[in-house]
Amino acid sequence: KSENVAASSAPADLARAVAEIQLGASQREILRALLDTSSRYATRVALFVVKGNHATGWQARGFANSDAVKDFALDEHARAVSRAIVDRVVSCSPVAELDARFLREFGTPASGEGRVLPLMLKDKVAALVYADSGTDASGLLDAGALELLVLSTSAWLEVNSLRKSAQKEPSAGQTDGPSAPTEAPSRPGPQTVPAFRSEE
Repeated sequence: KSENVAASSAPADLARAVAEIQLGASQREILRALLDTSSRYATRVALFVVKGNHATGWQARGFANSDAVKDFALDEHARAVSRAIVDRVVSCSPVAELDARFLREFGTPASGEGRVLPLMLKDKVAALVYADSGTDASGLLDAGALELLVLSTSAWLEVNSLRKSAQKEPSAGQTDGPSAPTEAPSRPGPQTVPAFRSEE
């Protein structure tokens, strides 16, 4: 109901949700916090790790069988999925544009639509957040709050990644890590998003 949405997205509540995400010290903690906080603003929410154009389930909240979302491969040709990965835009899509197999397995949202939000990291879509109001007509979906949480998570992941890079690669002189931006890492950092995929 709209009154529930208005109450749940009060600025103070959103600020607390963002603060919870920023308590995370690792990618796994940060993304779990994203799912936990997002579940206050959507009845069902799931995170999918993106490699290339492939999106694979990591964790979910609010589904009848959330564990089954893990390792579920989204149809990259579904319009909502493609739009989020290729165009990098939030997709508010009718069920016809969502992954048909996903809906068959987990249930079609009663509202007739779902949201797919790209989570950016280092100028790439690192993950997708799927959210809907669930299979009950009285479910909750606050699109604005979800977008804010995903954007906040993206920014915090960037900060966390830069902080760890600075700690691992002290500069030759006495200067602090952030003052030497010209030195590119010689190898991919182990904190890239796919690294947490196989971990609980």
